[in-house]
Amino acid sequence: MSSNKRKIETFEELENFLHKSNIIFPSEWKTKFNLKKRKPRTQSIWKNYRIYLYGKYRLVECNVILRKYIKKHIDEFHQLYKKYTKKPNKKINKLVNEKLYLMLHTSYAFSSGLGIQKGRKASYSANLGDIDFLEHLYSEVEDMPKEQRNASYKALYKMKNEERKELSNLGKNKFITNIKFPNKKDTVKKILDTDNYWKQRESLLNKSFEEKNNKSIFRKEIEEFNDCIMKIKEPQYDLNYFQAYEPDFKHHWEDNWGLFLKVR
Repeated sequence: MSSNKRKIETFEELENFLHKSNIIFPSEWKTKFNLKKRKPRTQSIWKNYRIYLYGKYRLVECNVILRKYIKKHIDEFHQLYKKYTKKPNKKINKLVNEKLYLMLHTSYAFSSGLGIQKGRKASYSANLGDIDFLEHLYSEVEDMPKEQRNASYKALYKMKNEERKELSNLGKNKFITNIKFPNKKDTVKKILDTDNYWKQRESLLNKSFEEKNNKSIFRKEIEEFNDCIMKIKEPQYDLNYFQAYEPDFKHHWEDNWGLFLKVR
């Protein structure tokens, strides 16, 4: 016979055990036990703060890089279109259409995370003429609620098969490459370079703000922060968590959640 005995740690565990055993206990027990809800521990609050802060910095940082890429092509499109209006010809018209195609696809793909390679050094690369890529793109748009579709998504949604085929031909041999995101450790260092981080640390953990200027402590803080963000993939840190943490930033999480899952 096994000598191992299960130890019940909390009243909730006892309540659950009795319920499973079909045993009813007096309702006044709860009063007698004087149960109180535990307040979140300081370390848990600090961990959650770090993870949210890292997540927000990471999302904004990577999003800015992609938006700069799109802006570059928008500027090139305007220049090409200006040339075309002055002197229309087939060659420039083809280039104008190719730029439109690239912007249409990348603006959607960036926010959904399509084509983004995960890893310590996340990057973005995609063959815009790849059939699997296009089918995935179209199915994502079709599944998206109407109220969430912007002008680009609506244009994709309304396309007929012939138009889609024409777009696929435009995308042939068009590759997006060399879009690299900042190293995750660089993101952490950027956070620790701010005064606000150390002020929050002082307020919550009662540690001196001046420790920011201590190189040894600063390095140790980076290590601890890096260890902390390894937990960002735990199930509780989902879309609802990030949206609830800072409601004013809610729509940014919703619009770019696909991207964040790839670069977090």
